[in-house]
Amino acid sequence: MMKLSTYLLLFFFISIISCRKDSSNGCGGSIKTYHQLSDFDKAKIPYKVNDTLVFISKSNDTAICIGQGKKQNFGVQSTPKVNGDCDPDFDYYEFYDYNFKSNNLKFNIALSIYKNDGYGFETVHFNFNETDLPLYCTDIGNPEYSTYIDSIIVLGKWYRSVSYAAKYFNPKLDKLYYNKEFGILKIQNSDSSEVWELLNKK
Repeated sequence: MMKLSTYLLLFFFISIISCRKDSSNGCGGSIKTYHQLSDFDKAKIPYKVNDTLVFISKSNDTAICIGQGKKQNFGVQSTPKVNGDCDPDFDYYEFYDYNFKSNNLKFNIALSIYKNDGYGFETVHFNFNETDLPLYCTDIGNPEYSTYIDSIIVLGKWYRSVSYAAKYFNPKLDKLYYNKEFGILKIQNSDSSEVWELLNKK
């Protein structure tokens, strides 16, 4: 007759074998990888959390936009493993939201900078009156890209190294002019009947 200690030893040995069997299905646990924006890309957003932006329209209507801070978030993408019994791996992509409160119902602006906007690119998305105007981070201030404009005049002042963002990346549609020193300089709709220009940033 076996002693109790022998039974316990046998039970412990079988438990170890079972655990090894269960883990031999190729699952090493879910891997979580975090992808963060570089300081180089983040520097392309010149806004502080409490900046005040003042824009003026062609009809002398004024919009005062007060910064409401920035918020860090992570977008998540999962990658299933070959073995369907395994938990998927997860990639977390950093992005920041910048929000402004406007005194003018005709002028609502927000922007976000993404490590991955769903297509694998670092991108700034400007949201003007619920219209998305995207611009790749690599394009900002880069004369090698078609979105680059050497300089523009805004309310009598020259701005250099300007790039433009356009709806669906289509230059014939709404445009937003931007540089990494001052931020948003000018916004106009497709036929230029509505134009807003930066009067002041402080």
